[in-house]
Parts: sequence; structure tokens; C-alpha cells
Amino acid sequence: MERLQLHTIVGYDWFSVIPPTLIDGLKMFSPKLRVTALFFAATVAFIASGCSLISDFDECESDSDCGGATCSDGICQTSGSGTACTTTSDCANDELCINQSCGEIDTNLCVTDESEILDEEDVYYISMLMPLTGRNGAKGIAATKGARTGLRAINDQGGVKGSRIGLIACDTKNDPATAVQTARHVDSLGINVMIGALASDSTLDIANNVALENDAVVISPASTAPSISSLETDSNLIWRTVPSDANQGVALAALVEKEGFNTIAVFYADTAYGNGLFTALTRYWTDNNQSDRLEDTRFQTIQYQVSEGDIDAGTFTTDVTELFDTNGYMPEAILILGSTESQQIIFSVDDQFFGSMMEDEKPQWVLTDGGREAGLFDSRFDAQRARIQGTFPEDVEGSAFSQFRLAYEIDWELLAEQQAFADNSFDAAYLAALAIGAQDDVFAATGSSIGEVLTRVSAGDTFIPGDTFQAATNSLAAGGTINYDGASGDVDFDENGDTKAAIENWALSADMDEFISNGNLVDADGNIIP
Repeated sequence: MERLQLHTIVGYDWFSVIPPTLIDGLKMFSPKLRVTALFFAATVAFIASGCSLISDFDECESDSDCGGATCSDGICQTSGSGTACTTTSDCANDELCINQSCGEIDTNLCVTDESEILDEEDVYYISMLMPLTGRNGAKGIAATKGARTGLRAINDQGGVKGSRIGLIACDTKNDPATAVQTARHVDSLGINVMIGALASDSTLDIANNVALENDAVVISPASTAPSISSLETDSNLIWRTVPSDANQGVALAALVEKEGFNTIAVFYADTAYGNGLFTALTRYWTDNNQSDRLEDTRFQTIQYQVSEGDIDAGTFTTDVTELFDTNGYMPEAILILGSTESQQIIFSVDDQFFGSMMEDEKPQWVLTDGGREAGLFDSRFDAQRARIQGTFPEDVEGSAFSQFRLAYEIDWELLAEQQAFADNSFDAAYLAALAIGAQDDVFAATGSSIGEVLTRVSAGDTFIPGDTFQAATNSLAAGGTINYDGASGDVDFDENGDTKAAIENWALSADMDEFISNGNLVDADGNIIP
């Protein structure tokens, strides 16, 4: 139901909701009685259609009834006054001019220090939904800085059709419920482009509960669960600049084979990410006549719970104790299919259960891309460093990455190649800007119209960030295509909004401040490299 704004009785088009025959019948009465009767008739009409006469709001039971606004005391409330504006000076003290409408940012959800807030006319804002605090906060901040670097590169070229692009950064806390709350908030601010999230569960919930209902584009630079591929694709609203874990599952199988691990244990998070990786790994062995690898004598598993990046230590400790002490299972390798809690697991398990063993008898630790984060490995892991390795989408060292690395390190004084998903976030923001710049009217762009342009960035003449931005948007605006080759590599979206990448094997440097590549395990099409 379209939202109604009933500021006055006389000023509203009552005749659009009252039958003409009733209006003709009222002409015999005085003007005052006609107005009274019209108001009564309109009230009945609106109630019958399920609408509310409360000024500026619809009745609601929950936020999902409000199309992006917040349900409070039975009414839908937008974030801010909604006053038309061109700059923030047109708005009240606590409001910001966001996409030509005054809105108030909820500082409990969004932060200013990682946002790119511009004090100019007609700034077009997009959003970044990432964990900015907690165990995954460093990873989310690094990714957010990658997006900011991309937008700065575009704004330095004049922005999109004379408008600079800003970024509102919101903290998902690596919690799906909080992620949905932040998505609803930015949607209520009139922002229909969302870069994020980090955790696959968060991206899935944002898509299903906000984006697909409210015509908003989601581009995840980090969520790799295969289940994201099965989201509704007809609307062109859900994209990601990082590959599905369907390939990483094959890469894990290839690593087990390459290292000659005969017995393994798999610890996997009860999340879309952990479950997706586990399914991809076991499916590969089942589909390739290697089901013997799944026999109890060679393969044991523990599924664990995580909340906001922290593991449920009590349950996990019980399960691990039963596996290693009670049952006496001693694997050659332990695969952790999770995020930054991987370090927590290694630190708590390795010395307790394997500390008395000879070094060459201790199990290897195999992590995935979720467990790779700069700065988390330090002197506490000296004893385990040589036994830690993992899988990760290939780091591409093309000209686009070289430009990105230089800009990122100048902007933030961080080593770009050590920041997980920073390059993917750069590409997500840059692609969003290209699609926005191809619109006839930037501020009238819808999620669907932005998404349609993204269907045309994977073919045609190669475009590298640093090339003329306006030439690319002109081509896209005319219905043409470009082949975007970005910081994370050649971003070729398929019909599901997914991209591909080879998966490499990494290890830790001697001082644990770098990740060293040991070569690719599978190519971009998921074929194992001999």
C-alpha cells in the first residue's frame, strides 16, 4: 500500500478515494456539511482498505510492515524529517542531507569515523554493512577502508554526473539480526545500495528481509556461502565480488590429497559459511568416488556454535574432549571451517590435547579464507606457526591491484595484500558507482535499475579502475557493456550474480606478519591443478 500523507483535509485529493456518485449526491448540502461528509466517507474508505489516517505514517506491527522505516508504537517512522535538501545546511542540526532528503543517522548502528561523509551539494550516499567491532571488527574495518578508497578514486575524477558519492558505514557486529536492523535503517534513509555483509548468514538475512522486499542492491565483498547463489536472481539485486565456496570446498579436498592426510577432523561453524564449506567438501568426495575418506576411522567432525564472532566454548570443549581424550581419535590434520574464531580454537586446543606429543606427530591446522586475517597471529602461535596453512581466493597482482595497493596504503598506511576482502570491497563500491553513474537521473535510481546495469559489466572492452570513469558510465548509460577488471581480478558475474576466482594455498611467514602463497590448488572453474 502506498504511503499517504494527510496534512490537511482540504488540501488532500479526497476524490481519488470517494465514489463519484457519492460526491454528486453531496452537492445539495452546504460546503461545511460537504467537507464533514467527505471526511467521514474518506475515513470509512481508508479503514476499509486497511490504511491509516495518522499523519505521515502507516499502521504496523513490526519493522517488516514499514518498507524500510521503523515500527514504533504502531506507526511507521522514517529516520529524520524527510525534508528536501541539497546540502546538510538545509537540515536540522542532527540530520544529514542523504540523497536529497534530510535524515538522521542512528549512531547506535552506524559510525562516523569509518563513514565517508561529504559536506557538499547533492551527495549520493551508499552504505557499508560490516562488523566494525568485536572479533571480526578489524576485518570489517579493513574492508570498509577498501570501499572508501574506491569511492575516493571516483570522487577525484568528479564523481557521478557532478555528484560525489558518500558512504554510511554501519556495524553489523557479525550478527544477522543486527545486520538486518542496520539494513532497515539505511533503507529508511533512502539508501538503496548496500555493500556487505561479511558473514554469509548476515548477507542472506539482509537479502531476504530487506533488499528483495524494498528494491535495494546488495553487493557482498566477503560472503562466500554457496546458498547465496540460490537467492532470487530475476530482480538483479544480489551480487558478490568474492567467489562462492563451491570452489573452496574442492580446494580443501585438493589440499588434503596434496599433503597426503589420511585422517582428518573437521570443525565447522553452524553458519551458512561453515555448513556450506562442509557440504562442498564432502560432496566433492562423494561425487568423485572417494566416499572412503568419510569413513569414521578417517573422518570425524564437530559442529560448533558462534555468536558475534565468539565460539560457545563450553559445548565445544566437551565435544573436543570426547573426541580426543575419550575416543582417542588423533588426526593428521584438523580443518577449521569458520571465521576468526579459528585462532581461538587453535589457541585453546593445540597445547591442551597435543602439547605432550612430538612435533612431527602433532596435527596440521588447515584454515579457510574466513580464518585469515592480518594481525591475529602473533607470538602466542610460535609453536603452531609451521603447522598452520589454509585456502583463500587467489591474490591477483594485476595493474588494477597495483593501483589499488598504492592508493590503499597511502590512504590508510596498511598493507593492502594483507587485508582480507579490502580489494573485493574496493571493486564492490566501484561497480556500484559505475551502475549509479549510468542512470539518467542519479537520485531517481532504483535498486532494479542499478542492478540492471550490473548485468552489463562482464563483457565488452576491458575497463580498469584508473581508466576514464566518465567514458565507462557513458557507455553503460547508452546500453553498452564493459568488462570490469578490478583490484580483486576480472569480475565476471554469472546469472546468479557470482564471480569466479582460483583458490590458492597459503602459509604464515616466519614473523607471522605476512601470508605466503604456496600456489593455486584449483583454477577459477573449480578444476584441481595437478
